[in-house]
Amino acid sequence: PDSKQPELKHAAVRIERAGLPWQIVAFGFASDGKALPLLDRLRGRMSVFPFASCALIGRERAGVLFHAASEEPLAPELLGALDALFGLDGDPVLRYDDARRGLSRRIRIDEGRVTAVRLAGDTQNAAWLKDWLIREEPAAALGRLLLAPTVVAPAGFATRGRIVCACWNVSQSEIGEFVAALPDVDGVCDTPALDALQEALKCGTECGSCLPEIRRMVSLRKRARLAA
Repeated sequence: PDSKQPELKHAAVRIERAGLPWQIVAFGFASDGKALPLLDRLRGRMSVFPFASCALIGRERAGVLFHAASEEPLAPELLGALDALFGLDGDPVLRYDDARRGLSRRIRIDEGRVTAVRLAGDTQNAAWLKDWLIREEPAAALGRLLLAPTVVAPAGFATRGRIVCACWNVSQSEIGEFVAALPDVDGVCDTPALDALQEALKCGTECGSCLPEIRRMVSLRKRARLAA
């Protein structure tokens, strides 16, 4: 009704489920400490997969996250090439392989810390392992969980959840916890709460693409307080 161009605003779309059951997730710090060159090299391999994504992770220390999916397990030579990019082709690396089921895992340990991980075929523990790596927690605390395919994180370890602000690596849970702890200001006004959030966590202060979601989270808190 505003643009007067309704025919340019819609199109026929058909959505089908992608049959890509085999997945691979790799993440870690570059062995030479340089994340951007590693990111570029990984992006050069994305065309091998029907689906692939690659992004930077971490805050104080930058790392890279690679995620891909396909119909069948990746050929051993291609999997080995991916491992080499993360420094998972040498020692000290923990290894697990189940060729019959197409499962394998590689975990690199440097100075008692997990520095790179590659999970193929079964990626259900990728979320908490990634948080463990980013926080640089001691690897010895994990024991057998390092190679165990379990979605449950170690007792007492809370995962950060989805990243809302990629520029400053701020998660949804961190934003939610900060906003929930704010005192009432002007009836829980959106603007003071948003200003305090940005000053403390820096989220939404770089490219700004996450600002709509951050404002929504602040507004939800406002409505919850008013309803209470």
